[in-house]
Amino acid sequence: MLLRAGWHLSGLNRSQIHGLRIQGELIRHLSTEFSPNKFNIRLYLSTSRSPYFNLAFEDIIFQLFPTKSNSVKKDSKILDKILYLYINEPSVVIGRNQNPWKETIIPILNKHSINLVRRKSGGGTVFHDEGNVNYSVINSIDFFDRDEHAISICEALNPIIASKGKQLRVNERHDIVDENNNKVSGSAYKLQRGKAYHHGTMLLNSKIEFLLELLHKESVYKGVIEGAGVESVKSPVTNVGISNDEFISSVASFFWNKYSIDCSNCKMIEVNEDIFKEKWPEYIDLMQDKISELKSWDWTYGATPKFTHIFTLDEPDNHGSVKFSVANGAVTDLDSEIVELKSLKGKMLGKKYRASDLVPDIPIGKWKKIISKVI
Repeated sequence: MLLRAGWHLSGLNRSQIHGLRIQGELIRHLSTEFSPNKFNIRLYLSTSRSPYFNLAFEDIIFQLFPTKSNSVKKDSKILDKILYLYINEPSVVIGRNQNPWKETIIPILNKHSINLVRRKSGGGTVFHDEGNVNYSVINSIDFFDRDEHAISICEALNPIIASKGKQLRVNERHDIVDENNNKVSGSAYKLQRGKAYHHGTMLLNSKIEFLLELLHKESVYKGVIEGAGVESVKSPVTNVGISNDEFISSVASFFWNKYSIDCSNCKMIEVNEDIFKEKWPEYIDLMQDKISELKSWDWTYGATPKFTHIFTLDEPDNHGSVKFSVANGAVTDLDSEIVELKSLKGKMLGKKYRASDLVPDIPIGKWKKIISKVI
């Protein structure tokens, strides 16, 4: 079975594996507060860079994670814990209940061939690239705590970054921040059927300037979006300044030593598309279904809560506004005091809310330009 399979990670060389062992010895001496609960730990490390595979794999191991049933005593606890680490190619990942038109500027993503992905958990929008490592911890809801694993990550990294004058902590919003209160990782959660996961994106050497260009970017043409979606909270961000390998080895060693029942049997399990097909053929269809859903318009855009989007022009020779109402990613209403735009309502209703579907029907060049820059 997927949750019981294991083999030593082939993606790390001998010096990196040796580094894991040394790091583990260091943490044994430096860490004084160990969990009173010990677990059967499984650590998965993905070598895929696809956000679709990596998020689908997370969803599968969460789905297959054991839950309490009639065969388990009511007062018993499931002593399993999974740590899953992965790195994605450049992607903007939005929370389950967010509005992508509000969180980013979609034409800019398309211009730079950056993925837009809606994840299954709540929380805000994040930028992934190969300068950050994403972590996910899955365990029984009996042991769920919003700060527990973020604190553990801080404890794993602080001995390493102390020489640089840096220190991490968890703030009141459950974010990991540095000594200057700059955010290096947020937190998002999913709780379901007696189990839970906590995941986050650790900024190590990410392209911060690119992140700032893509997320929450203000634009004079962006317009006003109103609706029930969850809006990201803007925070100053920075990088931790260590390599991906340092993060992976430090966090893996710390989790093994802090949480594992038998650390002598700890293994890092490598995953990617080819390994998945080879080792777990019984779940190939499930994986394909989950990837297809993550890539679909209906999930990425159609799952956005209802909203209205108002564009306004206030120029001497061109002024007025147009208001689109959108549900399930499609236009449900259009209103404008500009006759040429208001007359488009019949054509627009039911169309997907994207420039390629809407802009060809707009007769006024200025409005074509404004709307095509945003949707």
